[in-house]
Amino acid sequence: RDTLRPRAPEDDAIRHIVFTGTTDEVARRMRPMIEAFGDRPEFHLIVRLHYPGMPFDVAARAMELFAEGVLPALKGA
Repeated sequence: RDTLRPRAPEDDAIRHIVFTGTTDEVARRMRPMIEAFGDRPEFHLIVRLHYPGMPFDVAARAMELFAEGVLPALKGA
């Protein structure tokens, strides 16, 4: 059937690209992506830590955890 409405992605596809868990788990999942670009002189990492409908305090905590736990672990990658 022809439609312009996008289909919702399968749960497995979402789990493949959305990293959740402890800061160590997230860093471990992200590390291969960072290492793939490790030889570049400049690298920009863009992550999404806030989604529509998410309360500000939840998003703020996610940013804190990412900055305090994930980024330091990835800098050593």
